[in-house]
Amino acid sequence: MILQYWQRFRRIWLGIFALLAMLGVGISLLNQGTFEVFNPTCDARPNYDPGVDPTVQAKLNYLYDNGLLYCAEPKVPFRGLRGPIYWGSDGMSALLFFQADSLAGVGIVTYLYNDTYRVGPPGDSPPYSYGELRAGRPALVNQAPDGATTYFYRRDGAPLNSDAVVNLSIDGPAQPRTPAPVGGRSVWRDVDRIIATLRGTSPTKLNAGTARSTVALTFLSERWRSGVRRAGVEPFIDEDGTPSVLRLRDAQLDGTLPAEPFVFQRSSGAFGQSLWVANVVTTTVPALVIAPTGVPSGAAVTTGGTTGGTAGAADARETVLPISTSIWQSAAMLVPLAVFAFDPLPVPAGTPLEARFWADGTRLGDGAPPDRVWPVTFP
Repeated sequence: MILQYWQRFRRIWLGIFALLAMLGVGISLLNQGTFEVFNPTCDARPNYDPGVDPTVQAKLNYLYDNGLLYCAEPKVPFRGLRGPIYWGSDGMSALLFFQADSLAGVGIVTYLYNDTYRVGPPGDSPPYSYGELRAGRPALVNQAPDGATTYFYRRDGAPLNSDAVVNLSIDGPAQPRTPAPVGGRSVWRDVDRIIATLRGTSPTKLNAGTARSTVALTFLSERWRSGVRRAGVEPFIDEDGTPSVLRLRDAQLDGTLPAEPFVFQRSSGAFGQSLWVANVVTTTVPALVIAPTGVPSGAAVTTGGTTGGTAGAADARETVLPISTSIWQSAAMLVPLAVFAFDPLPVPAGTPLEARFWADGTRLGDGAPPDRVWPVTFP
């Protein structure tokens, strides 16, 4: 009897030991980049048409050169699609790009991180547990400069660090139909219809001459984390210096949160900077501009570029408008935020600047003085 118990104990112990050994091997493989194998980036730079804007090419080339550009060709390409669909992120913005013979009848239907989060405006990844306040669904239009008709380009917000896949669906003209084999229907076409129906994208919802091209690109947010620099202010940063919305919430709960708006976070990435202002009102759309210290409010104003990414005429003497303004709120975190995104500012990192803020953005257009002026630097 004792021998049987000993043999049973020994088998269990050997099983536990083997499981721990396998776990150790698995961790070792992960440390050696096994995840990289399952999240491959593009093998080569995009083969650009002559008409693709050089600034767009430069941004995509930056992503490729830094291992941040993903691509795939859809199983069912719409007519005229040439080459893969490209997507990549610097951690603060995400770029979407593809080329076609013509964009007539081509439109983005689905653009989601994982299966739930709809992409937001450029400037940063969304605040943890926050949702963007906006009226209706944004139109996912082409942002390519100069009304390009043979390539599609968009700059949107980056995913969360916890996201792992971007799902894209693009409608376009269908390929010429091929007749079914003699004596029967196309089995594979029927399978595709069943899968589409289960996904809620049944071909019966499309026009007869329309094809829905879908791709799902898996990515690793770790690849771009080191390229994003964030800075905050006491007491709203963690021990490692990272700005923390949890500390904002705690200050709101214990009554130590400032009563007025204040700069909560400053961020810098490859494609620009962003400024987060906490404790804003949500009944108006605020406004904020960046200006060199001491430049009067009536100085020249530039956007510093467009959402499409073309370079602006900003220099060190001009006031810069954001390329996007978004308001975020969270029932759990309590403190509303406004995020202002800028193209790369024409000054070195650490240069003293002024952030001029209007709680109601219409007052900026009326020429009213700002409600708040904060000294800021970007990391």
